[in-house]
Amino acid sequence: MSSDNDDAPNLLSELLASTQSTLDEAAGLIQEPREASDQSVLEHQISQSLHQAETGVLGFSQTQSDRDAQESWGTARTLVANFRPVPWFIWRLANSILGKPGTGTALNDGMIFGMRRLLFAVASDPTFGVGRKVNTVPEATKVVRADVFAASAAIHAVSRRLMQSPFERIWRPLLDDAVTRSKIGFHLGKFDPDFGAGRGMLAGFAGRVGLIIQLASGDGSQAAQALEKLAAGAPIKAIGQDLYRCEPLQVSAMLLSGVGCGIDAAFGVVSYAAEGRSLAQNEEQQRWLTAFTLIEQLRNAAPIPGDINLGLLNLSETKIVEIRAVVQKILRSGHELGWIL
Repeated sequence: MSSDNDDAPNLLSELLASTQSTLDEAAGLIQEPREASDQSVLEHQISQSLHQAETGVLGFSQTQSDRDAQESWGTARTLVANFRPVPWFIWRLANSILGKPGTGTALNDGMIFGMRRLLFAVASDPTFGVGRKVNTVPEATKVVRADVFAASAAIHAVSRRLMQSPFERIWRPLLDDAVTRSKIGFHLGKFDPDFGAGRGMLAGFAGRVGLIIQLASGDGSQAAQALEKLAAGAPIKAIGQDLYRCEPLQVSAMLLSGVGCGIDAAFGVVSYAAEGRSLAQNEEQQRWLTAFTLIEQLRNAAPIPGDINLGLLNLSETKIVEIRAVVQKILRSGHELGWIL
């Protein structure tokens, strides 16, 4: 497989070294405009998306009148809004490609504005691209799928925001785990053209990013207690509820909506934690739920739940065996996607 390419780490190191020589350290792989008008539009759009997700989830759940549920969703919404996960041009990219079902969109020059170096890194990566140095836009747009680029841009932008946050020694191992899960999601999602590898990446990333944002956005006492609870093996759901007044998956659901993926992603991911998985109301939401569940099970080498409809992701038992082998290799070698952070 292309991930066996021994030259790939050197190629990406060379690419990143070149990037750092031409951009200041804060810019990294993307060049973020500093226009106040863009920021205003972004804040309005994210606020609208988050309110839509919150209202929709509460409306479908049977706890609409439950004050605790309303408060926890309000807390998750506020947390993501204050975190400001992505700049405007990445929200627009993700929303145009991932905000509706299907992966048929092709990349064009307008979509990669400010992100040429990120595009080259994705195209050069042995998993997402061709495993050799790519440094021209025409070649890169031929080898990189739009959904994979949009997901990579969202994950990179969220990671950049986190790198400006405190308590990195606590949340950084979780971020590496989130990126590992995103790589598993890539391999899972590519089997289904109606879902796609990019959505698979974000479904995997969602498994840990909610708790990471809680850790990075709280205070020192909360972070220290969270570390103790994690070391003791406490469930992350309980850690989020006890210390941050909402579940990590609520934050993950809000984040997916906040980066432009739409309400289907939010419903599908948070349905994993909902009793009876009653929140997934249509096939797209069921795909997100199925992808998230499978990534969790594959990551932990656990059996696949009997009520999972593998056909939703164009999977068979034979393909699951194949994916399990890939996952074991990823877990042994690590995600090898340091450039995305």
